[in-house]
Formats: sequence, structure tokens, C-alpha cells
Amino acid sequence: TATPKPYSITTYFADVQNPNHAYYKAIYWAADAGITKGYSDGTFGINRNCTRGEMMMFLWRYAGKPAPKSVTKSPFKDVSKTHTFYKAILWGSQKGITKGYSDGTFGVNRNVTRGECMMFLWRLKSKPAPKASAKSPFLDVAKSHAFYNAILWGYQKKITNGFTSGPLKGKFGINENCSRGQIVTFLYRAK
Repeated sequence: TATPKPYSITTYFADVQNPNHAYYKAIYWAADAGITKGYSDGTFGINRNCTRGEMMMFLWRYAGKPAPKSVTKSPFKDVSKTHTFYKAILWGSQKGITKGYSDGTFGVNRNVTRGECMMFLWRLKSKPAPKASAKSPFLDVAKSHAFYNAILWGYQKKITNGFTSGPLKGKFGINENCSRGQIVTFLYRAK
């Protein structure tokens, strides 16, 4: 995995100019590490919802672009072998990071939720067991939830604090769409 290091801003994004922004360091670290390139209009898309395909591409690049095993056909109906994200999604599937949906699709253009994002990252890190906790750190994540261990691990590793203000205060936002800024910040903190 890419190791966070002092970033050397070689890329400038028009929408990421304030060095005091919570995601600033993570975004420029991700650009320097080749995890993200931003958009052709010169923006990073800090508040844009991230798709599941983009998320898998970020994880694949974060892991060093490992080559997936060759297969005769794509494991997902909605990801052709010529798709830009094909190698990343195939690798994620083979590594057990993603299983896709029961209808045989990956959901390449669907927005990735914060819960899915943490689950993908947890699986990338080989599902480390979180320390036992008497209760969930978040109001919207029951101990019985399928993503509980991944989110508890992320909380304990200080990858996420959930929402600390606003209408979602005290919640992780498990079903909220994950923004591109949030995702690269999770990756940056998951060193």
C-alpha cells in the first residue's frame, strides 16, 4: 500500500486550494502517490459522490496496481473487459474486496456508500479484528450490522470519527454517499 509521506504538490486542483481544509493533505498525497488524477477541468471533485468503480480504482492504485489473474470473461455483467476500471474491479473481486450484487453486476456507476467504502478498505487490509467494544461507537451502526467490524476497526484505527456535527452528529453515515474527498482521506489515514 502507498505510504503517506510529505506531499510535494506537483498537481494543483482548482477546488482544493485551502491548506486548512480537512481533506487538503490527503488529496495532494493521493495525487502525488498516483491514486487519483482528478478531472480534465483541473478539479479534484472534492465533494462529488464517488462511484463504486472509482473506489475500486483508488484501492487498486493504493495497493500498487497488482495484476489480476487472467480470466476468459468478466465476473460482472456491467464491467466489460474493455472498461477503464476492469483490471481494478477484477483484482478487487479476486482479492475478496468486493463480491458485487446478487444479480451478477458490480454496480460500477452506483455511488459508493460510506459503509461500503469502509468494508472495502477493511477487506483490503485483510479484515483485521477490531478490539471488542461494549457498544457501537455510532448511533446508526448496530453491533449486528454486516459492516460493524469494518466500521469499528476504522474508528479504532482513527480512519474515521463519523460525523461530529450537523444533522448526522454521532452517526457514521453508513448509507450516506461517500465523497471523493472522504475516500482519499480514509486511505491517507489507513497507513
